[in-house]
Amino acid sequence: MSIYLLVKTHAKTGLKYLCKTSRQDYCKYKGSGLYWKDHLKIHGPEHHTEVLKECHTNEELRQWGRYYSTLWNIVEAKNTNGKKLWANLVPEEGQGISGDVGRIIQNRPEVKAKNIAGVKKFYANNPQVKEAHRIKALTNNPMNKPGVREKHKNAVSESNTGMKNNSYDLRLHTFKHITGIVETCTQNDLKKKYNLKKAGVSQLVNGHKNFAYGWILL
Repeated sequence: MSIYLLVKTHAKTGLKYLCKTSRQDYCKYKGSGLYWKDHLKIHGPEHHTEVLKECHTNEELRQWGRYYSTLWNIVEAKNTNGKKLWANLVPEEGQGISGDVGRIIQNRPEVKAKNIAGVKKFYANNPQVKEAHRIKALTNNPMNKPGVREKHKNAVSESNTGMKNNSYDLRLHTFKHITGIVETCTQNDLKKKYNLKKAGVSQLVNGHKNFAYGWILL
């Protein structure tokens, strides 16, 4: 069985992507990387494909994948404007990437805007669906139950005035993402900047997790 190590280059933007496939018609393989697929959706599917190596085992593929990943620094390489030269978020070793990276991608402003526009367009064309969703949301909202809203308000107020509120942790931490991004900030600033959930970042800072949403604590 042949496994092809490929370099794809976007026809309009020049962004490159190192990937692999066992398909014989490798030119028709569009690539499965989250960043790359996202880039194709935004800028169009036109790209060129070049075969770097034809491998015959997974181990051979991993060796050449690591070699070219290091040679071209595909995860962190950027142009003079600070934009990524390669769509790869991790070295290409045939392993794929985690869902945490996918969440980071989905938090990109242009992706969010496109998703929101798609939802608005759907609702504009289907007002009856929008109304049904609105009624269902109101019906299932526990905050509409007597006493629940006041109880929640009191609990939030108590939490915000207590030292358990993570906003009061003014320590600076250094976080590194698997994409190569390094941030030195408070845990609350990290959560706000990347729209992360409170629990995961807190567990990372407190040592209960070694990895959260693609981030590690240095």
